[in-house]
Amino acid sequence: MLEDYDRGRPMRSVAYPVQAIRFDSGLAIVALGGEVVVDYALRAKREHPNLDLVVAGYSNAVMSYIPSLRVLREGGYDPRERYQESDALRLTLDEIAHGRFCRGQPDRYRAVVDSLLLYGDHYLLLADYASYLDAHDRVDALRRDPLQWTRTAIANVAAMGPFSSDRTVRQYADDIWSVRPVAR
Repeated sequence: MLEDYDRGRPMRSVAYPVQAIRFDSGLAIVALGGEVVVDYALRAKREHPNLDLVVAGYSNAVMSYIPSLRVLREGGYDPRERYQESDALRLTLDEIAHGRFCRGQPDRYRAVVDSLLLYGDHYLLLADYASYLDAHDRVDALRRDPLQWTRTAIANVAAMGPFSSDRTVRQYADDIWSVRPVAR
């Protein structure tokens, strides 16, 4: 890994190990790789309030420190560093900033680039750019294998329950809007 980095080819992503086991007693253990922060345990307990849940870090492979979004924001995340480190990201943002995709209105999307580079990248989009490229490459490779593509698509659709719009609206109503359904 270090040799690749020295040659100008840093790793863009690392497989992240997560294991979970639930015992008949109701105890559940979630094992996360790397040095994680308490935010992950709090989120897991919030999303699974009916489990007697233990979240353990430093499990399996310990590849690095794994900060949460809160820690990244508090710890000085600088999107300009991501811009400087990645030729692909820099080229993409420069093309957008200079009107490449909007002929006749070269400044149309300049505010988008400025919001990322000058005003803090609030949603940490640039932090995810390398993993986005990796995911795109994996999807491209998967798409070339129709049988595996179909299997994966069916498995993904079957696992979408927790991401349904009903659940999302219910969670927004509870956590953000602080409203309750009206009885019919």
